Amino acid sequence: LFKWSDLRDQVCGKVEIDLKLLKSKTSVKGKGRNGKWYNNSSPHIKYFWQMMERMSNEERSQVIFFAWGRTRLPPNKGGFERNFELLACPKAYAGGRKPDDFLPIAHTCFFQLELPEYSSVDIMYKRMLTACAYCKEIDGDNDGAGRRAAAMT
Repeated sequence: LFKWSDLRDQVCGKVEIDLKLLKSKTSVKGKGRNGKWYNNSSPHIKYFWQMMERMSNEERSQVIFFAWGRTRLPPNKGGFERNFELLACPKAYAGGRKPDDFLPIAHTCFFQLELPEYSSVDIMYKRMLTACAYCKEIDGDNDGAGRRAAAMT
């Protein structure tokens, strides 16, 4: 017998963003500006998880929406259609650019987040909240306007 909250979670996903579940369904891909492959020990990947741990559940939900177009995670690993991917963001350091000057870029259809190599968790937090607040359209993932909006310079 289901309680109403159990049924809601099965149909809509859990209201509380389960970071342990998200982390278990996350892969890291790409090479950084130093030419080395990213992994879970890369500083900005660690910053991402530190940032997520510090965030309120509402802020976490905004990050999920920014990256996936949904505000909730599935109730369990089996509910994920694909893994969450943290990707390199080469535009943020090409030509000597400073990653701290860029916003993250989301590919909602693929649950991917291009994450610049921010210099601190505080800068990442500010850039992520800015992206979540001002980039609510999920239709412009791969057009020039969407890419230009991601660059803050």
